[in-house]
Amino acid sequence: MRRKAILIFILAFLLMAGAVYVIGILYFEDHFFPGTKVNDFHCGFKTWQDTEHLLKREAHSYALAVDTMNNGREAIYADEIEMEYNSDGSVERFLRSQDRFRWFLYLSDPPSLTLDNAVTFNQKALMEKINTLDCMLPENQKYPEDAVIEEKNGKYVIREEFLGTALDKSKVAEAIGKAVRAKYPQVNLVEQGCYYRPKVYASDDYMIANCDLMNSMKEVFITYDFADDKEVVDWPRVQGWLSEDSNGYLYLDENKVHAYVEDLASRFNSVGSTRKFITYNGRQIEVGGGDFGWVIDVDAETDALIDDVVNAAIKVREPVYEGGQSNRTSYDIGSTYVEVDLTNQRMVYYHNGRPEIDTPVVSGAPTETTRTPTGVFSIQKKQSPAILQKDGWGASVDYWMTFEGDIGFHDSTWRVDYAVDTYLLDGTIGCIHVPYDAMASLYESVDIGTPVVIYE
Repeated sequence: MRRKAILIFILAFLLMAGAVYVIGILYFEDHFFPGTKVNDFHCGFKTWQDTEHLLKREAHSYALAVDTMNNGREAIYADEIEMEYNSDGSVERFLRSQDRFRWFLYLSDPPSLTLDNAVTFNQKALMEKINTLDCMLPENQKYPEDAVIEEKNGKYVIREEFLGTALDKSKVAEAIGKAVRAKYPQVNLVEQGCYYRPKVYASDDYMIANCDLMNSMKEVFITYDFADDKEVVDWPRVQGWLSEDSNGYLYLDENKVHAYVEDLASRFNSVGSTRKFITYNGRQIEVGGGDFGWVIDVDAETDALIDDVVNAAIKVREPVYEGGQSNRTSYDIGSTYVEVDLTNQRMVYYHNGRPEIDTPVVSGAPTETTRTPTGVFSIQKKQSPAILQKDGWGASVDYWMTFEGDIGFHDSTWRVDYAVDTYLLDGTIGCIHVPYDAMASLYESVDIGTPVVIYE
């Protein structure tokens, strides 16, 4: 009896399952399987006609929320861009492609369909709508401004950037167009990078570093004192020496400082310059050439100046010299010097402005290779006694003082004629012959570095 009941139950279940299966076959001939999606729209148990109706209604009700800066929001509606659903039979074909005889197998894995071109809109209408959005109106296009370093109350500070509200129209069109085509409900113009942005921000590391650098140097005030002239290195000048590297960082440009020191040397070096000079007989002449004077050591002075600028020094500075004299006035010869008048073959030694030795001399013969050089020189070497040799000529002397290479003053005991025209026919090969007693006094009186002025 019990076995009979079980058989009846199984038979009834099978008849019921078969009936459900058959009903499913018949039902899903015109209806989508449960869970089926078309363009992410749930259309399970719906006919293809119902599905297309809903797709059309969805297209007509579409709205895109356009989020703008400062939590602003605007909207673009389907009717404004003539959006509509256009059936091409894809939905019906999708339904007919269902294997309704196996409908029960799709309950856990429902099919889906994506229609890329079923929903259309008017591109021109969309652009017109975009151009009329409040965020796109010309009066709302305020362009960004970069952060800048400015002086305020005697100190450099960073003025923050202005973000602005200006939009890149091409990026806006691209972002909104993409959202509409995908039927996204929302697009954020800030997140999509549609706004113009400053290139420089107050928080940028190089801006902070540059501001600190400028504040550290702004107090610099260095005075070059050239006695009768001055040269000031202050912050306005130093600013011109700052350069920017590829990462935006400012640095003190050694090349620019070096160029400044080179210019300084060209203006204030005195070696070889033309000097005004009052002769022993009261004439005012100009004497150029020679190696007397001072010259700035450009490389060493560049390094020293950079060090002072970096440390914002406030000082009077004397340049680093290569050598020569330290009298930096325009008349740097001073009042103690040796004067040689080649035309009159006369030498006068002045000490503290007073003539102490006045004697005739014999200078180099007036030829290209033997004439005595003119200019302002300085005594370079003293030797007593000395053996002189040059161009096959040689002699022993008691006193020898050079002022230009191997050219100098020396005694000449073999010479008896010091007439004013002797040098024309019996001149030296460049040196200046001085009578013995005068040369002895000159040797004792003159120090190394004493100026020597030679002119015609």
